Amino acid sequence: MSSEIEGILSSVNTYLDALYNGDTDLFKTVLHPQVQLSSGTESTLVTMNREQYMDVVSNRPSPASRGDQRRDIIDSITRSSPTSGHARVRNTYAPKRFVDDLILVLNDGHWWIISKTWHYTLNEERSVLGTSGDTAETSAH
Repeated sequence: MSSEIEGILSSVNTYLDALYNGDTDLFKTVLHPQVQLSSGTESTLVTMNREQYMDVVSNRPSPASRGDQRRDIIDSITRSSPTSGHARVRNTYAPKRFVDDLILVLNDGHWWIISKTWHYTLNEERSVLGTSGDTAETSAH
């Protein structure tokens, strides 16, 4: 693996661990304090800051606590410049399947996620089976 992307990969893996475990403290180690999160999946644009997203995460069961199988994959990682990078990841918060585009910035020797944009589709098979899903008004994950 290229040493140029190892730091980005480490932050992305931490993000995925935090997402699966619903760990807000871990999220705060990779989501920059000024991160902006957004989605246009629904008819209304959803935007939030880190504090709002931490409220969403802390007020829902994590996939791990529900016993959900962990399903995430890193589709791509690029280092666009010496201080910026991009990652595309896929993950599941049943019954939703997400694609997250993460923009990272190198600041004080640490790769921070400064922007997250997500899109989701419903996993119809899980929905039909009645598996609980994300109930947050914002449908954030």
